[in-house]
Amino acid sequence: ATLLISAIGIVRDVHRCVTSDLKRSGHRLIYVSADVQSDGLAKCVAMHRAVASMIQGGHVAACHDISDGGLAVCVAEMCIGGQRGATIDLRSAPTGLDIKAWLFDESRSGYVLEVEKDTDCHSLEPSANVIELGTVRDDSRFQVACKETRLMDISMDRLGTVWRTLRV
Repeated sequence: ATLLISAIGIVRDVHRCVTSDLKRSGHRLIYVSADVQSDGLAKCVAMHRAVASMIQGGHVAACHDISDGGLAVCVAEMCIGGQRGATIDLRSAPTGLDIKAWLFDESRSGYVLEVEKDTDCHSLEPSANVIELGTVRDDSRFQVACKETRLMDISMDRLGTVWRTLRV
């Protein structure tokens, strides 16, 4: 059995809400996470509040939670929704871990944020682990690399077909 914690809140200004589809090429993709087991519940709550604050402040163009399929599927869904590609470079990922397992880990609590190039995300750091993931592309390719090794390079057409085929 999996514990599911849901939240509901008051939206003071619906114009400040963001969707998960990617918006603009050149924007940065940021991975924001907190793990209940290693970071504690208080840090997880602080992470959610910090992300909500950035959204309400108008600093986030798109946001998607990490869930089914993990980080890679999260970014893929953002690409599909916005019909934009993305380049993910995992050189900033934590060292000493299995990158492929990390990409598809469904147990990590967090978000992928799309922000403008000059958006300062340091305000998130006391409340969350922040990793610079990559950028939104203007073409139709989803690419994932770790240092100089390309792990994935797929067209949006193929990505959408696979996603629709595998969804239950």
